[in-house]
Amino acid sequence: MTPIIQRPAPARRPRPTGRSPSAGAGHPRERGSVTLETAIVFPLVMLLLFGLLQVGLWSYGQSVAHGAAEDAARAGAAMDSSAAKAQNIAENFIDHVGHGLFENATVTVVRGGETITVTVTGQIPQFVPGFPSAVTQIAVLPLERKT
Repeated sequence: MTPIIQRPAPARRPRPTGRSPSAGAGHPRERGSVTLETAIVFPLVMLLLFGLLQVGLWSYGQSVAHGAAEDAARAGAAMDSSAAKAQNIAENFIDHVGHGLFENATVTVVRGGETITVTVTGQIPQFVPGFPSAVTQIAVLPLERKT
C-alpha cells in the first residue's frame, strides 16, 4: 500500500480592498482623514488657480491699456493731428486688441501747448474678491513742431 502524502493547502490571498496597503493601515480613528484633507486643500488650490488667472487678466489689461495710450499719444502728437483723432485710435485699439476685456473703458485726451496726455482707464472682470480690477495707463508725449 502506498502512503498518502498530504500537501499543505495553498495560501489564501487577501481580498483586494481598493486601497493601497498603506492607506488604511493606521488607526481606525484615521477613517475619513483623506476627505478632510481634500476639503481643506481643494479650496486653497482653487483660490490659487483663480488668483493666477486674475493676475494674468490684470496684467493683460494693463498691457492693452498701455498700448492704447501709447498709440493714441503717438498719433495725437503729430502736427496735423487732433485730440479727437487720438481718442478714436485709442478706442479702436481697445476694441480690437482687448476683445471686450474692459468694462466701462474711458479714454481721456488732453492736447496742451507742448504735450499730449492720453489716459486710458477701465475695469477688468473680477474672479477673486478683493483683487483690484481697475486698470489705468497714462502716456505723455511732446507735440511735433515745425523747426
